[in-house]
Order: sequence, then structure tokens, then C-alpha cells
Amino acid sequence: MKLLRSAIEELVGLFVDDWLFATLTVVWIGALAALTQMHLVTPSLTAALLFGGIAALLLIFVARKSRLSR
Repeated sequence: MKLLRSAIEELVGLFVDDWLFATLTVVWIGALAALTQMHLVTPSLTAALLFGGIAALLLIFVARKSRLSR
């Protein structure tokens, strides 16, 4: 069982470098999808919020990675 878990972690690690960034991105997309489904946000506003939110997350995590690598 330990070998299987290790293999899965290695496989996922090939695609995901920063777990927190990946988790927050999925949460942001899910939150926007839920708001859009409940008709609380228009689709065009959802697109703008999606772009802005992911861009902000990317900038935050790039700056974080840059500080950690110094």
C-alpha cells in the first residue's frame, strides 16, 4: 500500500509543483462556478473574475517562490 501511495504521489508531482497554488486555483474556479450557477454573477463578470483571480494567484505565488529561492 505504501508503494502504491508513493507511486501516485510521484505521478501527481510530475504535474503539480505547488499544492497550495493548485488547491487555491481549484477553489477559486469552484467558487465562481457556484456563484454563476446560482445566477449571482453574470457570465461576463465571471470571466473577468476568473482571469483576475488566477492572475493574482499566479503573481502572489511567483513572488513567494522568488523570495524563497534567494
